[in-house]
Amino acid sequence: STVLGSWSDHYKSWQNIKFAPILIVKYENLIMDTKKTFVTIINFLNKLIEIKLDEKKITNSVNSCSFERLVEKEKKEGFIEAIKSKKNNEKINFFYLGKNNNWKNLLDSKIEEKIRKTFNKEMKELKYI
Repeated sequence: STVLGSWSDHYKSWQNIKFAPILIVKYENLIMDTKKTFVTIINFLNKLIEIKLDEKKITNSVNSCSFERLVEKEKKEGFIEAIKSKKNNEKINFFYLGKNNNWKNLLDSKIEEKIRKTFNKEMKELKYI
């Protein structure tokens, strides 16, 4: 069985890896500047393995993985990781909100305050607060 800890435990487990270099990629960066973040990831991987990519391949990769394209693909082909609703047992779209997933509009302020208190150190390290 797998033991799942808190978000903090998960973050620290990656942060404390000593046997391999790590790169922490924030979801927000992928959304705000997908291409720049993708190039950062490729440059990081290039230190470990040789990856030959040109500008055209980078642009094609970013475009083919756009949220809008993934939504369309899920509509046509489905998505195996989508879960079923407990209310009516119908599949819930996996690719749902995308850039509209603004936690400030969706998260109760009491829960936000609790998260900030619980994960204050990690959120400061990652420059969330």
